[in-house]
Amino acid sequence: MTSDFSRHLLGGMIVAILLVVFLTGTAMAGGTIQWIVAEEPPITYMQDGEYVGYGATMLRLLQDGLSQYTHEMSMAGNYKRVVQDVKEGPLTCAIGLFRTQEREKSMYFPEVPFFYFYNIQIAMKESLFYEMGKPQSLALREMLNQEEYILGLSTGRAYSDSLLEILNDFKEASNIFLRPQRGVSEGLFYMLLRGRIDYMFLYPDEATYLSDKADAKGVVVTVPITEALELSDAWCACTKNPEGKKATQAITRVLTTLRPDTAYRDPYKEWISPNLVEMYDKKFLDEFLTIRKK
Repeated sequence: MTSDFSRHLLGGMIVAILLVVFLTGTAMAGGTIQWIVAEEPPITYMQDGEYVGYGATMLRLLQDGLSQYTHEMSMAGNYKRVVQDVKEGPLTCAIGLFRTQEREKSMYFPEVPFFYFYNIQIAMKESLFYEMGKPQSLALREMLNQEEYILGLSTGRAYSDSLLEILNDFKEASNIFLRPQRGVSEGLFYMLLRGRIDYMFLYPDEATYLSDKADAKGVVVTVPITEALELSDAWCACTKNPEGKKATQAITRVLTTLRPDTAYRDPYKEWISPNLVEMYDKKFLDEFLTIRKK
């Protein structure tokens, strides 16, 4: 009896040890990916010692599909440092990078993009949005021709060529309030809340983040600009070495399966105003899922 019990106990221990070895070996089969993310709320940032933001949520979905790797994360202050860390390796990957010919010389990109997001939009108080009839988009040139509405601008913000062309045509306009300091979106946002300006330029997720910080949730909405309706895509990238090539191939397989699921686009949709959700879903399905690296 004791002998049988001992044999069963020993057999159980061996099975448990083999299981641990198997699981450990599976996780280590691909090695360790060091993920480097930029501090850019509400995409990725630290809160109470945790990585949070919709980008961090989407990254975890990707990591769950890359079970052959172990994953470590670290944060860089800006995307310039992110790019440098990816280049240095030994196996470092990032999210949210624009794919350019120059970057493709020094890092690997998967076959499909990771992010799909609205470009900069017109941010206004919900009351004005309703007063205008809840427009699906607004033409910036027409807005600037309406002198009763004050636009708040920051010289520290980059704008697309199409928007710059319009703004240059109105550079002497009296209904533009220009704030010369750099990085003053938050200051302009508080001016918007207080009614000192009528509208400004913000990314939809940025507007929601600033609203939460100001305890003004739902007060501000963003509206697409007719002259700049296109959405943008951003990519994962990994170190340009054999390990990085294998990792990007694995990332392609996981993203191809993962992205059509509504759970993949829900984290971003939580950070945009309700008037944008239907358009985002349509463009995500019709446009984003068809984008592939050429």
